[in-house]
Amino acid sequence: MINRLSALFLIVALVMIVRLYPFGELPGLQGANAFSLGFVILTGYLLGEILSSIKLPKITGYLIGGMFIGPYLAGLITHDSVADFQLIDQIALTLIALTAGGELRLEALKKCWRGIISITISQTIWLFALGTLSTWALINFTPWFGSYSTIAQWSVALIIGVIAIAQSPSTTIAIITETKSAGMCTDLALGVAVVKDVIVIVMYTCVLMTVGVMDQGMDALEWIKLFALAKEIVFSILFGILAGVFISYYLSRIRLDAILFLLAFCYLISIGAKSIHLDPLLVCVAAGIWVTNASSQGAELIETIEEGSLIIYVIFFCVAGASLNLGALAKMWPLALLLVGFRMIMVAFSTWFASRFSKLAIPSPRSYWMVFLPQAGVSLGLVALLRQDEFIWASDLKTLVIACIAINQILGPILMKYALVKSGEVGQHKRSRR
Repeated sequence: MINRLSALFLIVALVMIVRLYPFGELPGLQGANAFSLGFVILTGYLLGEILSSIKLPKITGYLIGGMFIGPYLAGLITHDSVADFQLIDQIALTLIALTAGGELRLEALKKCWRGIISITISQTIWLFALGTLSTWALINFTPWFGSYSTIAQWSVALIIGVIAIAQSPSTTIAIITETKSAGMCTDLALGVAVVKDVIVIVMYTCVLMTVGVMDQGMDALEWIKLFALAKEIVFSILFGILAGVFISYYLSRIRLDAILFLLAFCYLISIGAKSIHLDPLLVCVAAGIWVTNASSQGAELIETIEEGSLIIYVIFFCVAGASLNLGALAKMWPLALLLVGFRMIMVAFSTWFASRFSKLAIPSPRSYWMVFLPQAGVSLGLVALLRQDEFIWASDLKTLVIACIAINQILGPILMKYALVKSGEVGQHKRSRR
């Protein structure tokens, strides 16, 4: 640990010296980005290893490393560099989605399908209802939302109610991969996270339609948007199945540089899916599910991704940390902390309610609800769709959601790893393949 701390200190000191006293020009924008990317990888990796040595999740180290060196704190990487890394970010996200689909073994999920359905339904209903009501009650007493009209306050509460449901499949799969977990709690965490992602996207669209009606009135375009969303979901799944067939063929017949092939596939999906009105994450999840459950290449897919996943996770979560607006957290942290605390209580209650209703026998009943806490990904993407010219409260809402996600990104992985340790499923993944 001392060696890693020393290496981290030297790297940060070196970059600070280069930033303050440049000894020559880097070869254009690409050279500057390559320099920043190398710094991101080294800092994230070292801090992840340091936190891992004290039994904390590595991705928490990646996130904290990104926050520290990012433009909102030390400023060792700039806003422009973070924006330029968004393509790498998208590739990483699609690769994580492919892994999430590949980890969903339907044969194993048959044992806990009742739990996945009951927990998903319970959390969706309770988190949306209680999240909306508690948010509406709290924002009345804040200087940011208290001056808005009643309709605007209810609009903000409805949107946060939907955001409260969302999990982070990317964080979930990263923790599962890092801890090599396998078992009922792991399957429930992954299954619920993926299913809720789809539900949240649909609910968010419906809530935006409702907010539009409350604010301006319904028009025909809103129904067209809903139909387009349904079509996008269906065609994304169908395209994902075709992609899964192609991946299975490559892994079984060609098998040349499989990790490079998968990275190229994720690159093409990340930049091309939106242009043909498909959701890249749904495409990759469907492709992974097909490879694992409809072919014999599932284990090879996961093993190939695991061989090259370390650098992907470091970049993805370190850039995510660097892009978190710490000014937003400083501005609204009391309200954000209250909302995060209420969400934890609601997740615990709704999970307990579902387990009692479906009579699930969970290895660690007092702590397993924590596997459903990580939140990011889709939440940031959805709230980014709000525009100030449509809703005057959009800017304040974005600030509040970003503050909540900043807190969740730090606490969520730690608590999820704790729950998996308590369940006894850590380290069982390799054994389950034997």
